[in-house]
Amino acid sequence: MGQVIESSEPQFFSLSTNPEILHAVKDTGFEVTSMVTVPLRGKDKTIGAIQVLNKEPDAMIDEFGEEDMNVCLEVAEYSGPLIQRMLDPSFEIDDQETAKYIARFTDSPLVASEEDIQIDEKLLEVVGDAIIKREGIFPFKRLSPTSVAALMTNPLDYPRRESFATATDLFVEDVSVAAATLIDKLMKQYFVEQEEAGPVPSEDMASSRRSSAKNTPARRRVEAVRRISTMRNLLLSCSWPIVSWRTPT
Repeated sequence: MGQVIESSEPQFFSLSTNPEILHAVKDTGFEVTSMVTVPLRGKDKTIGAIQVLNKEPDAMIDEFGEEDMNVCLEVAEYSGPLIQRMLDPSFEIDDQETAKYIARFTDSPLVASEEDIQIDEKLLEVVGDAIIKREGIFPFKRLSPTSVAALMTNPLDYPRRESFATATDLFVEDVSVAAATLIDKLMKQYFVEQEEAGPVPSEDMASSRRSSAKNTPARRRVEAVRRISTMRNLLLSCSWPIVSWRTPT
C-alpha cells in the first residue's frame, strides 16, 4: 500500500506473478492470493489508498483484473475529496467536480462547456429567462413540439421539471448535467444582451404576452379541471345525491 500512496499509481498483486505477496501472509496471518490497491487522491496530493484482498471463492476468475481495478478507481475518485473534506473542513469541492459526480451517479451525460452542445436561441426566447432562472433548467434543444433537452445541476429534481413543464407546456425529456457556473455563464451570455438591447416592453405588451402564453390547450384544460374541481367541492358540501364524478378526458 505504501508504494501506491508514494507513487499515486494503482497496482495489481497476485501470488502467481508477485511471490513477495507471501510477506503479507506472514505479517497478517491472512491468506492473500490476489489484491488490487488504488490511491485516494485529494485536491493536490494523495491522502491514502483503497486495498481489496482476494476475490470471492466462487468467482469465475481467481485474480483481480482491469474491470475490478476500474471499479476501485471509481470508488476512490468519489471517496478521495469526501475524505479530504472530513480531514480539512475548509476544503471545498468545486461545482465542476460535483457535476461530474452527479452525472456518474445518475448515469446522465455531462456537459462541461458550451462547445459540447448546440443551443437553440429561438427556444430560449420562447421559454424566457424568468422561467429558466426560477427552475434552474436551461433548455438548449427542442426534441418535439412538446419536449426539450435541457441542462440541470440535478436531473433527479423532478418537482422543478414538473414546474417547468407546467409553465411552458414543454416536457423535459433529456437532461444533461452541467455545473451551476456553466448554466449561469450561459444565462448571462444569452440574456444580458437582450436586456441591454432595448427598453423593457410596456405593461400592455407584457400583459398581452402573458395572456397569449396562458391561452394554450394544456393551460385551458388545467383551468377547466380546476373549475370543475371547485364546483365538485361545492356540490359535495350540499346534501344533493351525487353518485360519481369524472373529469373530462
